[in-house]
Amino acid sequence: MKRAAKKNKKKKAVKIKKTEDFLFRRKVRFFFQRAFKLLQLFLFIAFSGLVIWIGLFGGNKIAFPYMELKSNRFFVKLGLGISDVEIDGNKIVRTQVIVDKVLEYIGNPEETSIVLLGLSDLENEIKEIGWIDKADIRKKFPGSIFIKIIERKPTAIWQNEAKIYLSDSSGNLITDIVGNEYLNLPVVVGKDSKKEVPDFFDIISSSAYLYSMVDKGKVVGNRRFDIILENGVTVRLPEKDPKKAWKKLAEIEKEKNILSKDIQYIDLRIEGQVVTGLN
Repeated sequence: MKRAAKKNKKKKAVKIKKTEDFLFRRKVRFFFQRAFKLLQLFLFIAFSGLVIWIGLFGGNKIAFPYMELKSNRFFVKLGLGISDVEIDGNKIVRTQVIVDKVLEYIGNPEETSIVLLGLSDLENEIKEIGWIDKADIRKKFPGSIFIKIIERKPTAIWQNEAKIYLSDSSGNLITDIVGNEYLNLPVVVGKDSKKEVPDFFDIISSSAYLYSMVDKGKVVGNRRFDIILENGVTVRLPEKDPKKAWKKLAEIEKEKNILSKDIQYIDLRIEGQVVTGLN
């Protein structure tokens, strides 16, 4: 009897121990299953947040094309495709030209969402049109793009050998089609518009008195400028501090009216000296 009682106690103890092990393993399994689901939810929220942040504030396309394509299709299905393009501010460039540039960048509307539209990339694409200086692009949800255009102002004709272009004051080349309405702009002859045009305007704008008399600027030896006035007189400026020499000429002109005389050139290359050449 005693042996049977001991045997039953052992069986009962083993059974209780097995039950405790089973419950422990079940709790551990449940914990890891719950943790895995929470991790999946966290990764989904993080990914969605990243995608939306890139679309709204990142400005550029996502680095991974496959992820970008899948994300775009997802947002398009949610009704966040691109359905309308609004253009404002353009006076010279036709609206359809800008819209065509936008559509070329967007590609297939069914695979491009407004959420992931890269604004800075799109602006760079639009600015390939020479007349356009800036394009302020805004997203108007759920599916419209609003683009405010700022066009370049032609201030000079830049000439490189036989080629001529309209240029703004920063040396940005606008177009090689120069209409009659721009033929009165000063001409800058050189090889590097980005440097020469700004330098030219920096010099001639330092004297409002002489500014209206300027016809052309010519780069000499990639070092200095000759300024040709409308009356045909050539002003030879020094390489060092040309603005100082230009302002000095303005003072002399106000006092002595030297530019109305029968001269071919005024040489200001030597500081403190004014050399004139008669016709």
